[in-house]
Amino acid sequence: MKNLKAITCIMLILFGLFNCARDLEIDISPPVLKASKGTYSLKVALSWTPLKGVKSYQLFRTDYVSTSNPGNLNFVLVGEISDTTFTDLKVTSGSRYYYRVAGVYPNGQKTMSSQVEEGYTKVLTADDAFTEIGSQTGGKRYDAPGAKEVPKVILDIINQNAQPNSDIIFLIDNTGSMGDDISEVKSSLNSIISKLPAGTRLGMATYNDNNYDTNWYHFSDLNTDYTIARSFLNAINVYGGGDTPESVYDGIYETVNRASWSSKTKRFIIVIGDAPPQEGSRSQKSFDQVINICLAKGLTVNLYPILIK
Repeated sequence: MKNLKAITCIMLILFGLFNCARDLEIDISPPVLKASKGTYSLKVALSWTPLKGVKSYQLFRTDYVSTSNPGNLNFVLVGEISDTTFTDLKVTSGSRYYYRVAGVYPNGQKTMSSQVEEGYTKVLTADDAFTEIGSQTGGKRYDAPGAKEVPKVILDIINQNAQPNSDIIFLIDNTGSMGDDISEVKSSLNSIISKLPAGTRLGMATYNDNNYDTNWYHFSDLNTDYTIARSFLNAINVYGGGDTPESVYDGIYETVNRASWSSKTKRFIIVIGDAPPQEGSRSQKSFDQVINICLAKGLTVNLYPILIK
């Protein structure tokens, strides 16, 4: 009889534990991870299978190394998220990475994917860069087949987005490759300035290539006195540039950081250029740093890159 009671108690305990586990709906199977492979140049898109009972997921990454056992490499935490998708912006174009993901349960327990997933980016083009710069900041990329089409594109951007008392900055590539375009750009901007909405504060800036030119960046802060902007604009000349890519990221970062933003209606930067950004060690700032400063400063800074082809 005592044995029967003991067996009954054990069965009840096991039954209770089973129900408890079922109620909590804990899934301890490892998540299956997928990463984009050459789809993008400035990001790796990741997704994984959902797990029941987890409170969050931790994503880990390491640089690519040719090895038969990438699981032994030193993985670093990229981020902790509650969703089953993540976009890794801390990448450079034409690069490969390894990823792992772990589900984190309320009690702190983790279930790490045994699978190591490779993700990689394609080589950066000006089209890709200007598209991503616009979309990631709430703006939009525009194309101008040539310098003569720039005025129409700028007017489209202003008519669609500017409001009275806006903050607008024109950020212009003044490297040697813009030699055929800069006169047309300067002339068109001079005429457009007089058509800005009432109360618009206007700023100007130029970027070059800081790997080749010490005076690679110049800036004129936001002001309702347009004679200041016109003087800056008329003094722009093209020079240097070295290789094809230019300091696009550095130029945008400097402009966002230096400007005395104050508009309560609309704040945006119109970037005018014809070449892709420098990356990696050749750029002081990275793509994700550009995106983050637009967001972290609590500003609604929309970037509208115009790519002259």
